[in-house]
Amino acid sequence: KVAVQHKASGLSVAGLSAEVPVSWNSKEQGNGKFAVEAIEAGGVKLANVSGTLGVADMKADFTVAAEPLPGAKVSVEGTLDASRGTPQGTARLSLPLFKLEDENALSRLVPALKGLAASGTFGLEGFARLAGGQVRPTLTLTVLDGAFKSKQWEADADGVFATVRLNSLA
Repeated sequence: KVAVQHKASGLSVAGLSAEVPVSWNSKEQGNGKFAVEAIEAGGVKLANVSGTLGVADMKADFTVAAEPLPGAKVSVEGTLDASRGTPQGTARLSLPLFKLEDENALSRLVPALKGLAASGTFGLEGFARLAGGQVRPTLTLTVLDGAFKSKQWEADADGVFATVRLNSLA
């Protein structure tokens, strides 16, 4: 197991283990597996991330699975291709509906949401495309019987039912 840190970006990975087949100008070897005990990026901390990864020539196929909050089982499946100079790729994300009962769990997970109390049932589906050096997401967030409170944002909402389409994470 190894640890990796990139201070400039705020990325750190601990407890990384991987078996990744790599093929070059030959038959693809299929996907291997990886596991990460802890990863932190932009103040967001995740534990127990796992998945598959295979590299053939300049193309990588991957899957990722994690449970960032109790019951919130997120999965990502995608491809990254660097064979044409500028990396390009696609990824599909799925977070089936889950119930968030601890209203402070989301703000503990994402420091930028400090002070936000949120509860209800949430789900997220979508994909992201990497092209021309830019990530272009298309995500659909579903909220069922949500409650949101924040003194800092002067917000208080109960009984929220919504479907929101996100085309940017900026």
